[in-house]
Formats: sequence, structure tokens, C-alpha cells
Amino acid sequence: MKKSIISLIALVITNLLIISCSKESDMIGLEIQPPSDRLNAFFTDSASVFAYTQLDDSIRTDNLSLNVVGYLNDRLMGKTQAGVAFEIIPSSRNVKFGEEVVVDSAFLTIAYKGFYGDSTLGVSLGLYELNEKIFIDSSYYSNHKFKLINKNLISGSSTFYHKPSTIEVVDNVAILPNIKIPINKNWIKNKIISKSGEPELSDDVSFKEYFNGLYLIANSSTNGGNMAMLDLKSSHSKLEIHYKNSEKDSLSYNFVVSDKCSRTNTFDHLNFSDASLQFQQQVLNNDISLGKELLYLKSMGGTKVYLKFPNVKEMFAGQRVIINKAELVMSTYGDAFSKYYAAENITANKVREDSTYQFLPDDAVHMGELYFGGNFDRNKNEYRIRLTKYIQNLIDSDDEDYGITLFVNGRAVKTGSIALIGTNPTTRPFEKRLKLEITYSLLN
Repeated sequence: MKKSIISLIALVITNLLIISCSKESDMIGLEIQPPSDRLNAFFTDSASVFAYTQLDDSIRTDNLSLNVVGYLNDRLMGKTQAGVAFEIIPSSRNVKFGEEVVVDSAFLTIAYKGFYGDSTLGVSLGLYELNEKIFIDSSYYSNHKFKLINKNLISGSSTFYHKPSTIEVVDNVAILPNIKIPINKNWIKNKIISKSGEPELSDDVSFKEYFNGLYLIANSSTNGGNMAMLDLKSSHSKLEIHYKNSEKDSLSYNFVVSDKCSRTNTFDHLNFSDASLQFQQQVLNNDISLGKELLYLKSMGGTKVYLKFPNVKEMFAGQRVIINKAELVMSTYGDAFSKYYAAENITANKVREDSTYQFLPDDAVHMGELYFGGNFDRNKNEYRIRLTKYIQNLIDSDDEDYGITLFVNGRAVKTGSIALIGTNPTTRPFEKRLKLEITYSLLN
């Protein structure tokens, strides 16, 4: 009986602690008020919001943790093509393949750690030899156009189907989901086997001097398309050559991608030529008034959304105000297709006078991801970002405010796009507009 009572007390205390922790983020802003003022709380969502879509800048994409390859066709924002250039090196020194070598097969196998889109749709890939060197200590951006030797190295069909949930077991070892691309055997023999025992295959540096690297690109996809997040540095990623020589059958040798190898993504939105007319008018022709209807966020150097709150300071002029909570609420526009391809998370940065960016005081870097928000709520079809400290500073400070900019979070390694209902829609429900919800208290 005594044990039961103790267990019950422990359970109650644990539940109280959980409730306390879950409410912690909501208390920010409240804890600085005197208790007598906490009941004096008001709510408003009438602050004016000015917002419109801008083209994003090219983004740095060299030596990222993951690399994106794929092809998407968004009904509102058009097509996006992603490719990756990378170096490979021998897995050992002084490589010799022996005499009378016959190449049985060769594959480029690449593991991936993420997938976006419809895995039932095929994607057409191209694999090319680079006609320029890439350097691990150089900066590369998403709009770089690599020089290629114009011969597709893929053997057989170039259409592939991803299996992001399939894990193979080989010799009791689990193999991560991967894509396996057959490579032209004649190219392998002429480019690699022919250098057996030569200086080109003596070490990493010599091989990289000889061979610039490879470029993998998605050329097209049916319907919506898909993107794979490739892990080139995985132990499961390799160029594997299966061969025999005058002495042995069933031999193999691997080339790998290591920390010594450069890797860089390229993204091409094809000038947004297939985007909707409304998108083109707002984004390409700079009709910022259309931000009242729809706003567009697209990752991989696509688009961003700029916004300001013109009258927040005037709303509270002459009053002592404490902002208990301020949230930017963004409802999504679109059908099941748009929801299926929605970005998982969006983020915001404060704009400086010189148009560069800095972290918001509410940012996840300062306050944690749970507090800051930005995740897509698939049940409510909305995103929420906390701006409590930013709005408080906006009210209290006499400094010029240059607004904030929204992005798809992790836009160099994560795919995704989303159309948001604008600030004053005429063809969508007004209550779904992009708005700023403020809970505040007035002090005597």
C-alpha cells in the first residue's frame, strides 16, 4: 500500500513537471509582468502586413552534408532541376588491374538519407565526365554552369525509380537505400583500366590531376517529379568496377568520395518559364501588389518572401505595452498536390540596412526550435513563427526597421516549396490571410 501511494505521488509530480515544461514557451513575456497585470491581456490580429515575393539569390552549395539530385514540376512555380558535381578517388594506392582485363560491369552506387516527392515516378538521369577541375577549397554557388564532356556515361535505360524505404542486407550488413547506376563498360576500360599501374592511379592527388570528376543531373521527370538527398560520403557510395583478368575471375575495385573530394550542387529553375502567370507577374515583373493574393516560397535558390509591419509601432503609441506573444501565421494555398510537396519548415531572418541578414532575437539559435516554430502543420495547413521579441523591440526602439525575409529552412540541402495565402486576399477566405497575431498587456 505504501509503495502504491509513493508511486502515485511520483506520477502526479511527473505530470505536473511535464505540464510546466509544455507551458514554458508560452510564459515568455508573461514572466516579466507583475502578477496583478497578467489578467490585463488583450489580443489583436489587425496589424497591417506588407509582403511580396522576391527571387532568391544563388546559394553556396560546396561540400554540404547532403547533395540534392532530382527534377520537380510545380504547378504554380514551374520546374526545378538539380545536379551534383563531385570528385572520386581510388580506395587504395598504386592500383593495378592485371593483364588481359575484361570489365564485366560497373556501377555508380549512391546512398541517400532523404527523399522528397513521389517515389512511384521515374526520373531521367544523366552522368557526365567533368571538363573542368573542381577544388575542395573553392567556393561554388548553385547557379554555376559546369563544363562537361557531352557523353552520357549511363549504360542502358536512363530512367530510374527511387526506393527510399528499401534497405538491402548483403552478407549480414544492412545497406542504406541507394540508387545504382550502370556505367558504360568501354568508358571504364578506356578511362580507368588503361591506367593500371601508371602514375595516374598511384595516389589520390595524381588521380585528381588526371580525372576531373563526375556530374550527375536529372534531366526530366513525369508529373510532379521527385528529389533525392544523396549521401556521397557514405561508405555505401562508390564507383564499383567488376572485372576479371588473366589470373582471376570475379574481381572488383572501388573508387570512393572522401573528405578529400569536392562536392557541389547546381540548381536551375529554368527561368520560371513554366510557372503560373500570376507567379511570373509578381516575381519576374515585380508586381508587388499581388502579394495580397499569394506569396511563394521555393527552396534551392528559388524564391523568398519579404515582409514588414508598417503600423505596429503606431498601434501602441503612447502606451506602456508588454508583448506576451506575437506569431506570424501563414496559411497555405493549394490542393493535395501542393500539400504533398510542401516544405517541412520555413524560417525568417531580420534584414539589415545593407540588405544582408541577421538572426531574429526569437530565432531557434537563441530560443530553440520549439519556441521559434516554422514547422508545417498538415492538419491546419499552416506555418507559425514566433516573433515576440522582434515585435517588442520594434515597438520600443527608435531604430529604423528594414523588415524580415522568409525562406525555406535549409534551402541548400532541403527541397520543397509552398504557396501562402497573401495579406489581403480577395479570392480566398480573409481569415486565412497572412497575419500577425499579438497577445499583449498594458501597464499602468
